[in-house]
Amino acid sequence: MGIKKTSQTLLSIVSLSFIDKDIEQDFLKYYRNKIVGPIRYVLVISLMLYIAFAILDSFLFPELAVIFHKIRFFVIIPLVILTLSYTFFSSSLKYLQLIASISVLVAGFGILAMLYIGGREVNILYYVGLTLVFIYNYDFIKLRFLNASIVGNLILLGYVYVALKIDESPQVLVTSLFFLISANIMGMVSAYYYESINRKYFYSNILLEKEKQKTAEINLNLEEQVIERTANLERANKELTIAKDKAEESERMKSVFLATMSHELRTPLNAIIGFSQLIELEDSDPDENIENAQIIRKSGLHLLSLVESLFDITLIDSGEIKVILKEFLLLDMLVNVNSVMQHEKVKQGNKAIQLIFDPAPIRSDFKISTDEYKIKQILINLLNNALKFTESGEIRFWCEEIKEYGKSYLKFYVSDTGIGIPKDKIEFVFDVFRQVDETHSRKYGGVGIGLNVVRKLAHLLGGDVGVESFEGKGSTFYFTISNYAVDGAPDANSEKSTFELAKLTEKKILVVEDDHPSYSLLKAVLRKWGYIVAWAQNGEIALKILEEKQKFDLILMDINMPVLNGYDATAQIKKQYPENIIIAQTAYAVSGDKEKALLAGCDDYITKPISVKKLKALIECYI
Repeated sequence: MGIKKTSQTLLSIVSLSFIDKDIEQDFLKYYRNKIVGPIRYVLVISLMLYIAFAILDSFLFPELAVIFHKIRFFVIIPLVILTLSYTFFSSSLKYLQLIASISVLVAGFGILAMLYIGGREVNILYYVGLTLVFIYNYDFIKLRFLNASIVGNLILLGYVYVALKIDESPQVLVTSLFFLISANIMGMVSAYYYESINRKYFYSNILLEKEKQKTAEINLNLEEQVIERTANLERANKELTIAKDKAEESERMKSVFLATMSHELRTPLNAIIGFSQLIELEDSDPDENIENAQIIRKSGLHLLSLVESLFDITLIDSGEIKVILKEFLLLDMLVNVNSVMQHEKVKQGNKAIQLIFDPAPIRSDFKISTDEYKIKQILINLLNNALKFTESGEIRFWCEEIKEYGKSYLKFYVSDTGIGIPKDKIEFVFDVFRQVDETHSRKYGGVGIGLNVVRKLAHLLGGDVGVESFEGKGSTFYFTISNYAVDGAPDANSEKSTFELAKLTEKKILVVEDDHPSYSLLKAVLRKWGYIVAWAQNGEIALKILEEKQKFDLILMDINMPVLNGYDATAQIKKQYPENIIIAQTAYAVSGDKEKALLAGCDDYITKPISVKKLKALIECYI
């Protein structure tokens, strides 16, 4: 919609006022401010003209000059001066149109008064003065159309009244009225269009301002969008850079890991395969074969340790490993860890290292409830790590209970005098597959899994892990746990740390195993100990053997088998023949598998690769 059309629909046709009162109020403020200057100039000029006409009165009508001067100098001119003075007050803006209208009206009626007093003698000359008043009213003083029209028509009516009173001739009356009415009409039209144009201009400015505001808002929004998009682009570029760096680092770590893992796996496999071939030689020396077998065993254990570490990482990340709470004496557990590590130190031949356990901070009756196996796993990982990177000096470990901020937690320490960790490497020693030295010439073995397992296990126990280290001086690793309970003495049902060995007698054992080499190993070991051995290739065959009324003192049950697996077979055997003792023996050796086996009905559990010593002790515990 155009401005012209819009303004016409918004304006009153007669008064030219805006229909919208808010716009009308804004226009009046604008119009007052705009005309105050011109009104002052016009009022000054009108004063000068009134004084000039007063001089003219003296020449034209000396006998009337006194009365005319009184009208001019005591009525009209004082009123004009008051109006001019009033324009300099701030309140004049509100009533300026009214005061100016009264001033013009008084000026017009002043001339009418002089016409009335002078009669026909002055009529022809002074009615021209009314024309000047009309011009003054409509064009110079810039009154609003409605005000100017009221003033002009009142003066015109006044003239008709005066002309009739002085009995003006019809010719003069008609002629003068023709000119005065024409001047009045022209003045009204002029004022109408002047105000209309002003109002249209004002309204167009309003629309223009609105468009400017919209444009400014759009520009501001565009600027904000540009800033935001620029920031998003910068953030995206930064994220892409970080992602690229991470991808490159991940790719590098993958290459390092694969190379390291290949080396760490192939090294023990090389020994296992190589020394196995030596044993198979026809001219092999029996004494050397014993030594070779020991090397094969050590290499196999090392390989098993690597595989178990990989399992730990995978299962922890997948959430499969759960915290299993059990009550135990903390000091007994630490003494057990010390015993295991003392044996490990001797086995590794680290005679120049002192392994010291400081039991002082822990009372002998201090019992906690948490996952004992995971605490052992963390401590043994940290102690093995210390043994690997310490060539001389000492390794010390201890535990203390710390209470602060109204909370209690256990803090375990492993301190060594080893090679230490450079400052720029400390921040990622707990990351998976990361090592201090990742070059092919590194002196120490490992794939960088152990410390990551330590951190994840500590988090599972409600704690955290940290390290303080100085390169060349040693390191102190520590971890905390918070979800533990303190109580008195241990339960009578707590696990025994050792088994009391019984004297062997001839007993019958059923081996349920689908893998022939695994059965052959068990058969050879069990027969050497004096047991009678029977074989069932799966759970279904084991049930058929038991249905034939064959009696066994113990059943070694594999878990992963075709036809009928170990879990289901155990459940059925325990239901039909509950007196049978069943020990699960399986390559499923991750957290939770033991619990599944016991839940199925197994009396105990041993993992593959089977430790001959552990198997013997476990069997002697039951038969």
